[in-house]
Amino acid sequence: MFDDASGIAETLERLHKESGKVIGFKEHGKEYMEGGPQFYMEQFQKSNHVLLVDFEAALVKLKVELGKYLNFHTVRGD
Repeated sequence: MFDDASGIAETLERLHKESGKVIGFKEHGKEYMEGGPQFYMEQFQKSNHVLLVDFEAALVKLKVELGKYLNFHTVRGD
């Protein structure tokens, strides 16, 4: 659907894979505590990095690239 050069498919695939870290932490956070505080914090930091850094950067890139294919500015008839 999208040109390979746009990087849209690659970005969406990366977001899909990275979201597993967030979901895994939310579902298994209590189990991670069994690995000790350091392991728990490592997993927490990975999850937060995905949410606060990776997703944000990817969404900016997607908005720019998708703008070539989709119109985000709709006109409403009031």
